[in-house]
Amino acid sequence: MKQIKNLLLFAIFVLLAGCAGSSSNDSVVIQGKFTFPAAMEWVRLQHLNQEKTQIAEIIPDPDGTFRIEFNTPSTDFYQLVFSNGDFLNLILQPGEEAVITMDGFPLRSNMQVQGSVYTTHFIAVGDMLRIVELRQDSLRKAYDALQTPEAKALRNDEFRMFSERMVEEKRSIIRDFATKNPGSPACLFYLNQLDLADDLPLFEKVNAALLEKFPENIYVIELNYTVTAEAKLKPGMPAPDFALPDPDGKLIHVSDFRGSYLLLDFWASWCEPCRRENPNVMAMYNEYRDYGFQILGVSLDNDRQKWIEAIRADGMTWPQVSDLQKWNSFGAQTYAVRAIPHTVLIDPEGNIVAVKLRGNELRYKLKELLR
Repeated sequence: MKQIKNLLLFAIFVLLAGCAGSSSNDSVVIQGKFTFPAAMEWVRLQHLNQEKTQIAEIIPDPDGTFRIEFNTPSTDFYQLVFSNGDFLNLILQPGEEAVITMDGFPLRSNMQVQGSVYTTHFIAVGDMLRIVELRQDSLRKAYDALQTPEAKALRNDEFRMFSERMVEEKRSIIRDFATKNPGSPACLFYLNQLDLADDLPLFEKVNAALLEKFPENIYVIELNYTVTAEAKLKPGMPAPDFALPDPDGKLIHVSDFRGSYLLLDFWASWCEPCRRENPNVMAMYNEYRDYGFQILGVSLDNDRQKWIEAIRADGMTWPQVSDLQKWNSFGAQTYAVRAIPHTVLIDPEGNIVAVKLRGNELRYKLKELLR
């Protein structure tokens, strides 16, 4: 019943859009063809927004063909999902007719797409990366096939060297594509395999190109926010101030800690790596707090009780704040936090010393600064 309701709502939306005088240039057509016997019960098209909004669900014709037509006002991200669980990501522009031929499953290695420029970009990069991924898989199998722990230990450095080379090879493929095609939305699928700090100039180039072409796309807006924040969060730059409530509702500012070295520690009760790291953070706090070292925990929780229970369970005695907005936390957005645990070390004058220090790296930096 819910599915029928969704489809009816979509039909009403299209009808109203037509009454408002929308151009046929907003129409996108997807022509699909299975060239092998594939008893697909259904094919579903969904918008790759945060909700993965369903646009249509159809049953392929007996000859393996299907057709989906819908309206989109701008270039955006979509996904075809098949009843066997396979899926295909698409980047579609108004006016395009994407022709998809599928020769088998998995689709990733058995399909051809024509008529959609940015989808072909996405697939071409994926094909190049897959060649390296297959070698990575062979390398893992070869390492696992070594019979004894001694044999693995003897060749560990060798295998690690090959693995690192393959990772860098994949990054080079992505860098090369993004450098040559900075305005392609396909970049957004692959940039997360690069380090933002190490490749900031490339991120800035892609960001500028995409922002000029697609200023209203939510993923472009997100990239712009992240790149802009990263550019402002380099060591030596002023640390942005923000204020969030502690468990008692008292507002605590980052600037309240001026005069001390402050570690902003972004974490959450649901983050297992964060919880494993907390004893190390506790040890460093106990070792250096008498030397002018403070910590402000910034939680990305959305459940107040679980947040408070985790503070108590982990014995964290330093100040803690949260607006209980998870990834929408104002503190996390201010510091462009995209993964946790995440740290920012700030000096007594309020300038950034370093970011993403953990474990021994953090310990060595504190020893260098405070002992």
